[in-house]
Amino acid sequence: MSDAGIYRDSDVTITSTQLVYQNNYYPSHSIKSVVYFKEPLDVKGLVINAVLAIGALIAIFSLKAICAVVGLFALAVCGFNLYSFYRDSTNPTYVVAVTFHSNESLYMKRRSAEWARRVHDAIHDAMRR
Repeated sequence: MSDAGIYRDSDVTITSTQLVYQNNYYPSHSIKSVVYFKEPLDVKGLVINAVLAIGALIAIFSLKAICAVVGLFALAVCGFNLYSFYRDSTNPTYVVAVTFHSNESLYMKRRSAEWARRVHDAIHDAMRR
């Protein structure tokens, strides 16, 4: 059996006999399954930050000094978190999950659907050889 490279990237190398991810070696024959999916958003965190941001706006407009200061701080934190949720929804993270026969799992993450599909297909090709 030749050890020809099927896929090679900066931190992922897939050959017919092994998967190399961040300088860790995994034999291809020990892979039980591989899937890729879009990482789900944290909806509960999104709702909590939105409610806190609305509460912060109410505190700012209450015209009390301490409420305004606390409200500005809370609005800044919640605004940053809401922006992070927006960024994650417009540019999602894709995960390639590899499960081994020893019930270990390996999760490789990138923000490219094309990368996830190519790695997924390359691992399937290595498993078939």
